[in-house]
Amino acid sequence: KLKNPLAEMRLGAMLTEGNPSNHDLAKAADLLRQSATGGYVPAQHCLGLLLINHTELPARPNEAIEFLQDASEAGRWQSSVALGVLYRDGRGVAKDVARAYYYFRIAQLQGRENAEHLIDGEVSKLSHALSSEQIRGLNAKADAWMTIHPLTLQFVYKDTVNSTDFPAFALSAANDETHAGRLIPTPLNQAEP
Repeated sequence: KLKNPLAEMRLGAMLTEGNPSNHDLAKAADLLRQSATGGYVPAQHCLGLLLINHTELPARPNEAIEFLQDASEAGRWQSSVALGVLYRDGRGVAKDVARAYYYFRIAQLQGRENAEHLIDGEVSKLSHALSSEQIRGLNAKADAWMTIHPLTLQFVYKDTVNSTDFPAFALSAANDETHAGRLIPTPLNQAEP
C-alpha cells in the first residue's frame, strides 16, 4: 500500500509461486509492473519473463521485451540471457542470430563466471551462423558497452519516471556490489547490430 517497489516485487512474485491454483497472474503482473516502473531492476526482469510466458498479460505490444531490455541494460545478466534465447528462437521477436549472439555475449560479460559456463555453448553455436567479421563487430559493441556500463544496478531512474516517485532508499548505499543510477540509451537501441 505504501508503493514500496521491493514489497510490490515480492508480493507479485509470491502470486506466481507454489500451487498453480493459488496463482493470480493478473495481479502479479500489476504489482510487478508498479515495481518495475518504480525503477526496481529485478522486477523488470521478473515481469518480462512473466509476460513472455503468459501472452494474455502484456498491457501493450513488446512490453515484455522492453522490460527485459531495461533490466539487461541495468546489468542483469539473466535478462541478457533471456533476450538471447528469445532472439535465437524468434519468440516474441523476429528471429535474429546477430542479436541473440550480442545478448549472449553481453550476458557473458555481465555475469562473468556465473554466466559463462551456462551460455558458452550457445555463443559457440551461434558463432557458426555468423561471419568472423560479424562476430568481431558484435564483440566490439558488447565490449564497448560494458566499458561504459560496468555496474550492476538495482534501481534505475529514467526520464519517463516521475522523479518524486523514485524511492529515496534506492540511492542509499548498495548491497552486493549493486548500485542505483540513471539508465542511458545503448547503441543497440539506436541502431541494429
